[in-house]
Amino acid sequence: MKPIKLKFYGLNSFIKSQEIDFTELSSGVFGIFGKTGSGKTTILDAIMLSLYGQISKNTKAVDFINSKCDETGVELIFKTGDSEDKTFFVERKYKKRREGTASFAWFGEIVGEDKHTLAEGIRDVDAMIKSKIGLSFNEFSKCIALPQGEFAGFLNATASERTEIISNIFSLQEYGDVLVEKIKAKQNQADTKRQVLEAQKAMLKPVNKEDIQTSEIQLENKQKEVDALQKSFVKLNQKSQEQKRVLNLCKRKA
Repeated sequence: MKPIKLKFYGLNSFIKSQEIDFTELSSGVFGIFGKTGSGKTTILDAIMLSLYGQISKNTKAVDFINSKCDETGVELIFKTGDSEDKTFFVERKYKKRREGTASFAWFGEIVGEDKHTLAEGIRDVDAMIKSKIGLSFNEFSKCIALPQGEFAGFLNATASERTEIISNIFSLQEYGDVLVEKIKAKQNQADTKRQVLEAQKAMLKPVNKEDIQTSEIQLENKQKEVDALQKSFVKLNQKSQEQKRVLNLCKRKA
């Protein structure tokens, strides 16, 4: 995910609208510096909030909406690694209510200067973000935007969690679970063929030399019978020809 522009207001200590244009940082590598409490972490919070609708697992909307504001708004314009020619936007708003807060979300593509909404509502927008970014909130927060004081979160993750995170980052799924499933399918096919062959083999009677000799003798006897029948056929054919000649002579004399 490559951020292009970030906008937010009413978030944490920021009341007025703030805008950061990342395209002005041409080097591609930059740092965020400032005194304690100046709002450095809020920039990462705004990115997380716009993408996933949350800052941390335990943070509720009432915790990040500025106490002097009735609502918080965030918008992130970004590109993804597999869609460098496309620019997307995600926008979320959180409004205070008498009982809790109300959440709104939009996701779409920017073509020229026009915005084309592709999804609306928390559930649909979350699904679109997951498909475009390829990382869940937990994965993103552990290896992309580590929350302050939780740098060791990724390092302390279990081996399976780290494997899944790295697999998603570098699109290694086809070499992981998918490849394992393909191998299992091939193995199952081979096992099925082996079982069929073993069943066919079990149906065959064992053969020894005596059985072979007996079969050869039977074959030889059958061949003799065939030869005898052929000789008999020849003799019968000769007699038939002789009878035909006699019959023809009788017809001529008559």
